[in-house]
Order: sequence, then C-alpha cells, then structure tokens
Amino acid sequence: MPEWTAKILDDGSLAVRDKVYSIPHIAILLLRKIKGSAYEYEVVLVVLLFQAVIALGVLYSFYRM
Repeated sequence: MPEWTAKILDDGSLAVRDKVYSIPHIAILLLRKIKGSAYEYEVVLVVLLFQAVIALGVLYSFYRM
C-alpha cells in the first residue's frame, strides 16, 4: 500500500504512516493527539469544519469590503 494512504489499525482507527501529505493526515494526527484515536467519520468532520471556517473567513472578508 502506498505510504500516502492512512494505515488502518486493528480497532478500525486510522494512523499516518510516515509523512504528512494532506489535510486529512493533519486531521488524523490532530485527533490522535487530542483523543488517542481517529476514525474515518471523525476525520471527515474535522476536514469539513476546516473547510467551513475557511469559507466563512472568505465570506466575511468580502462582506467587510
């Protein structure tokens, strides 16, 4: 399996193999540091929240113009 994919552990949670290649990898590292495990649905929620924050920031910057 390529190293840019997440490693699936025995309990079904995810872990980063060696290098961080994308935002989902950052989300996996963040979740594992905060709560000790990172499941796929949690990673998806973190990525969606990150995108929502960016979208709200862009909208707010246009609103302030």
